[in-house]
Amino acid sequence: MTESKKIDSITPASPCKPYIKKMLTDSEINNSENANIICDYIIAEQIEINIKDRIKYGKINVLMYLSRFRDDKKSYTEMTSQDILNY
Repeated sequence: MTESKKIDSITPASPCKPYIKKMLTDSEINNSENANIICDYIIAEQIEINIKDRIKYGKINVLMYLSRFRDDKKSYTEMTSQDILNY
């Protein structure tokens, strides 16, 4: 599945859709690996536990801000526990 299709699949029609879509698209440009990890994580949660939209958007926001805190230069897989504690 392409990045844009993944982003569309986790942002159903809602008032937050343009905002979340822009955040993920901007992240895709700056750090596509992190955007892909976020999309895969949210898709898995949608399938497994059917999370509500506001919880989904809250998780996306926190993960996006974590990525931006590291200036989008570190992938989530490269982050250490100290990076997360500093955030």
